[in-house]
Amino acid sequence: MNTKNNKKFQETEQMICNTFLELLNKKSFSEITITEICREAGITRATFYAHCKDTRELMSRTDAMLSADMASSLWQYNSSHDESWRLEDCFRQLFDHIKSHRQFYRIYISHIQILPLFEKLPDAYLQISGRDIYGSNLQLDGVNARTLEFHSSFFYAGMTAFLSVWLKGDCRESTEELLKLIYDQYHPSQMQ
Repeated sequence: MNTKNNKKFQETEQMICNTFLELLNKKSFSEITITEICREAGITRATFYAHCKDTRELMSRTDAMLSADMASSLWQYNSSHDESWRLEDCFRQLFDHIKSHRQFYRIYISHIQILPLFEKLPDAYLQISGRDIYGSNLQLDGVNARTLEFHSSFFYAGMTAFLSVWLKGDCRESTEELLKLIYDQYHPSQMQ
């Protein structure tokens, strides 16, 4: 029996999400039907409904899949590098990820206030940004938790709005241009 913890169930869900992403590259969200997703993925409608009740839920599940992939990528990169890994490395990976899935994020970001992706990144982000912003010897428990909460809330909402503007312009600016914009506005002393 396929259950949510079953490998086959998870593989099918990933296939549905990937099919959805492929379709978003060809047409708008409102033009994509469950029938078309099923046909392209080679599954039945019953299989689709075992995973999602509609395309809106599929949008959320796709975001969860992409967010988990991004968080995993950041953790793998972070664990393979020493303290020299900086916030700009995190941004580069984030921008590359968003740009490679821009059709999805352009639609998704217009319906939310903060990218759920950021909910998956707090520890990785705080380790990196906290070090870059509060000093190289930062221990997270040494910084007031409330300060970090305000900082991350402000930053995640701002980054979501920043990415929304970039997506509306079809990601025309390069990663380096985006980094310069962020560092010029957010923390000028970190521009080097």
